[in-house]
Amino acid sequence: MAQFTSDLTMCRTLYEYTSVLHAHFSLLHGAKSLCLCLGEAWNAQEVRGQEYLCCAVTENAFSEQPQHLSQAELLPAITASHDRPMLYLFTLLCFQSRMLGTAVLCRNRPQSYDFSFRDWNKTVVTTLEFLRMKDDIHYLQSCQSVSQLHDALTGFYRLAEFQRIIGTSGQDAAAYYRALFRAFAE
Repeated sequence: MAQFTSDLTMCRTLYEYTSVLHAHFSLLHGAKSLCLCLGEAWNAQEVRGQEYLCCAVTENAFSEQPQHLSQAELLPAITASHDRPMLYLFTLLCFQSRMLGTAVLCRNRPQSYDFSFRDWNKTVVTTLEFLRMKDDIHYLQSCQSVSQLHDALTGFYRLAEFQRIIGTSGQDAAAYYRALFRAFAE
């Protein structure tokens, strides 16, 4: 379980995340498939739960692109992939007060909700929160990069970016700014 947690923590995308779930599918004892259905805005502050991104994982394969499903399409899509009677365990994926989505475990033999699946769910939820925070940090870093180019207060280019755009030296750009200020002052 420690290697599973470590591998999920290192993921940067949902594709990498589902590939790790596929690699460690044997941790889900007796499972035939798993459908990880995250709210379409699972990494936002508030998830409404009307649209879902569903990733199917089995022992042999996993979906490379999540399937976009509405709430009404969710149950028929999950049950349509199996031709014989199955047992479906629906588990809510929540981190603190944030609802992320649902994990649906499919089995063809009745088994109880065991401790390994409980631990698996805790690991998945915690690492999904790590993935969400990585997305937030990446977004903040891209905003910081933009703020190095523009002055946040005025919206004007910073001097170094302005010089790069017009291709002038520092003295030419300073003279240009002085002339621009004089024109605005008049």
